[in-house]
Amino acid sequence: MAESERMRRRKEEKRDQILDAARKLFLERGYSSTRMEDIARDADLAIGTLYLYFENKNEIYASLCEDGLAILDKLFARAAKEGNNCWEKMEALAKVNLRFYRKHRNYYDIVTFVFAGLKPEDLSAALREKIVNRINGILNHLEEIIREGMEAGDMRAGDVEETALILWSAVLGMVFVDQAGFMEGLGRNLNSVAVASMGMAFRGLKA
Repeated sequence: MAESERMRRRKEEKRDQILDAARKLFLERGYSSTRMEDIARDADLAIGTLYLYFENKNEIYASLCEDGLAILDKLFARAAKEGNNCWEKMEALAKVNLRFYRKHRNYYDIVTFVFAGLKPEDLSAALREKIVNRINGILNHLEEIIREGMEAGDMRAGDVEETALILWSAVLGMVFVDQAGFMEGLGRNLNSVAVASMGMAFRGLKA
């Protein structure tokens, strides 16, 4: 293996080491209660090493969000190609969102800070914009399916962006209820509730 490749891999490993430690501490202690020193100690790295990779805690947080959203973006892009019509494609997106929630729960919990409006107060406007742009990119997959459905006459004509936001918000809302433990407390299963919700939404959207 070339020296440059070994260096690249070592850098990636150190970055992942830092992000793993930060994710764990953010979820255990909360963002505001976690210091760079805590992350360095948990990652078993010198504090100076952290600053070689990230300027501050904000950048670490934003990187965690971006990494998680990048995974979801790839899953959405793949799912958007499934199905023979807009209904099957939207169902595929909803299901992949639920799979992401189960398989990548740590990422989902971090990203939830953004979705639920619990952004750290000192997160810079530039970093917020990067995260919002990534979210918009994910929503674009759903918007394209809705647009195709409306143009084909399968779906009632309307505001494409608003429709996408409403549908995705419905899925996120169900996940939040499940995260809080209320779904189980009510004797409900997230999958069955999601299927029923999609059925209601699709019936209301059909042309």
